Amino acid sequence: MSKQDKTKINDIFFEKFKDFWVLTSQSVVEGGRVAIETPPVRVISLEDKIHLKNVIHLILDEEVSVIPGAVFDDPEFSVDESYKLIPLGLKSMRAFYKHSRGFWLKRTEKSLEIQEWKKYRGGGYSGVLWSKEFPPDDFEELVSYLIEMVKN
Repeated sequence: MSKQDKTKINDIFFEKFKDFWVLTSQSVVEGGRVAIETPPVRVISLEDKIHLKNVIHLILDEEVSVIPGAVFDDPEFSVDESYKLIPLGLKSMRAFYKHSRGFWLKRTEKSLEIQEWKKYRGGGYSGVLWSKEFPPDDFEELVSYLIEMVKN
């Protein structure tokens, strides 16, 4: 892959499944219009603040693949997320979504914003349930807040 086929991202989507955080690498569609979760999967214990903070940093700092717009716009294009099931010992995405919560983290020069997204029937997420902003480098406070929120 050539140098122009890689980029950095400023937002990631990840999930809580039962007592674990499930984070993946990301790819981005040309023009930055959407991020897509891709392997590898990182499964982290719910209360492991240090590991969660480090993995969030790692994903935000890694170079990601760029998917050409024409490929993404092709009606045959689909995203298979079943690779998330293997480390969790699951057999279906339905079982995953039944016990999961989805989160979006956005990083800008001015802030870190965390959002929890609503689950929609049949699996997946759509629309923001709640949102909270933190100073741009305060990953420690963001992770602490997030862990407390999901315990409730």
